Amino acid sequence: MQGAAARPLKDTAGESHRDVAASELSARFLRDVAAAIEAVPEALGRRGYGVHAPAGTEDIMRLLLPSGISAIAADRR
Repeated sequence: MQGAAARPLKDTAGESHRDVAASELSARFLRDVAAAIEAVPEALGRRGYGVHAPAGTEDIMRLLLPSGISAIAADRR
């Protein structure tokens, strides 16, 4: 069915509201996982890694993860 209900709403940047909501949900998930990793005592030898793709998106991952968690490209060899 075509019509207004079938079309995603657009914001001023042209992204659909669903895309923005999905992006925000993903960011919250990463922050929650990072917080769980940081809750593990350092004395136990915790190490946190955020794997990102595509290559070149490390800056985005760095914004989402605390400094104690490393960001690694998925295609790193």
